[in-house]
Amino acid sequence: LDVQNSSLEDGVSVQQWEFLGGGNQLWRIDRTATDTFTVRSANGGKVLDVRGGSAATDDGVPLQQWEDLNGANQSWLLQPVN
Repeated sequence: LDVQNSSLEDGVSVQQWEFLGGGNQLWRIDRTATDTFTVRSANGGKVLDVRGGSAATDDGVPLQQWEDLNGANQSWLLQPVN
């Protein structure tokens, strides 16, 4: 995951990109009180966010970085795969 153009602004797209090792591609995963997770950019501390807020549940909705507002659109479930 890559924050486009290493921006520190809210609303900037998060995209798939070749790993180049910058802070805009490094993420910290933190467990919340509800056993979900926030995914926080090392470059500025914004969190991975589904654009459009908690009501944006359609397939294909873009991801962005945003200030941590503890919204459902900023909470992630991590599940192991086989």
